[in-house]
Amino acid sequence: HVLVQYILPAPHVLLDPRGCTVLVVKSHGGEISFEDGRFRHRQKGRIFRQLAGLEGIGLLHSEVEEQAARVDEWLQQNVEGVAVPVQVAIVFVNPKAKLDADGSPVPALFGKKVKPWLRGPGRRKVLPAETYRRMVGAVEEHSPSRE
Repeated sequence: HVLVQYILPAPHVLLDPRGCTVLVVKSHGGEISFEDGRFRHRQKGRIFRQLAGLEGIGLLHSEVEEQAARVDEWLQQNVEGVAVPVQVAIVFVNPKAKLDADGSPVPALFGKKVKPWLRGPGRRKVLPAETYRRMVGAVEEHSPSRE
């Protein structure tokens, strides 16, 4: 597994032998729910947090799908002749968050639940070893060099 941060068209991308997972990481606390086709965020002092730069949640699943589309396009251009499956997940990292995302079109889970999700509902068929090598090689080729 290779966690790629701030190199591809999405900030957090996990490459593994089963494909690519775009992780949209959110640090919101309070109550987060999925209702009427959108995410809702309820938290005391939210106005002050928004003034300090914490963005609203709103149509989070649209943001996730947009990031996935950009990563998919990048993979098509840089790993030619191979179809790499791309999946998405929203990851909440604030331990004070209360999450109720039943009905969300995109998996939404806590950071500590990513590994079990990848082994369970997020599990996919293993790619040929050559496909995985080409995918990782393309990312390494576009990574800033280490000095």
